[in-house]
Amino acid sequence: FHQRIVRRLLRILEDFLSTHNLGEVLAAPFDVVVQRSPVRTRQPDLLVVLKEKVHQVEASPERLEFAPDLVIEVLSPSESITTLLKKLDDYHCIGVMETWLVNLATKTVEVLEWQKDGWASIGIFRASQTLKSKILPKLNLPVVQIFEGA
Repeated sequence: FHQRIVRRLLRILEDFLSTHNLGEVLAAPFDVVVQRSPVRTRQPDLLVVLKEKVHQVEASPERLEFAPDLVIEVLSPSESITTLLKKLDDYHCIGVMETWLVNLATKTVEVLEWQKDGWASIGIFRASQTLKSKILPKLNLPVVQIFEGA
């Protein structure tokens, strides 16, 4: 179920970003450096790099040495809140501007926006709603499309 959702989001975002020439979406396993010495990385399920920074991905294809614009985590039932909070802290510290938390149990997506003092929730979007993203404002993604048939 987890992989189906990741694959579906990957296809949706690839199509959207390509159609609008906005950037690139990358899927795990792909390291994002959160600390250089000693090296520590994260591997979000999906990450988006907007067009202005895509050349940096091409220059260092083995791992991302800068903050992606958007990170998507598909939450596993076994993942603890402590683990999730550590990931969110890392993403905030390196400057990720937006994070989506895809909850398989509730079939919702929470969109978090980077703010100086921490994450702020843009909203928790349910199957009957359309996801809102500040990083991808033209995206018109009904949440039901993420989960249907999975």
